Amino acid sequence: MVLSKFAGAAEDFNEDEALLVDPTRPDEIAAAISKAAHMPLEERVKRWRSMMDKLESYTIHHWSADYVRELDKSRVTVPADQYHHLGLGWTNEAQMPLYRNYAEALATYNEIDPADVALKEAAYADEKKAYEALEARLMHTQGRLWDLPIPTASLSGRPEQEPGARED
Repeated sequence: MVLSKFAGAAEDFNEDEALLVDPTRPDEIAAAISKAAHMPLEERVKRWRSMMDKLESYTIHHWSADYVRELDKSRVTVPADQYHHLGLGWTNEAQMPLYRNYAEALATYNEIDPADVALKEAAYADEKKAYEALEARLMHTQGRLWDLPIPTASLSGRPEQEPGARED
């Protein structure tokens, strides 16, 4: 097999199995194809068997378990009493530093004696500022996920044209 060394599958196959090439270098591709075409049958079978052993041992069950395991790594548990602040109750890895800032500000606010009004107000301002930074990021994420353009139809039932667009 001639395989781009930038393809995801290149991580799974080594030089003893696939002929790895830089797809931006035609001379490398040509040399690999020539090598494959002139490779002795015994070597081709050995390389093929090695690749097939890997492919057969890594089933869809292994792949899905790995996928779920990686997905779990990005999960963030939000305390139940904070759920109402975060709307959806989750953040992703890009939002983690913002969530940590918010959680620290909230913990500081909660630790202050309610009798110390001035300090409590200052801590609340910090907590609110940290929350607003996180909220903006959450709204941005929600907007990208849910605010999808909805095609509109004219009275004829055909989608409306953008202003200035030609009808073909």
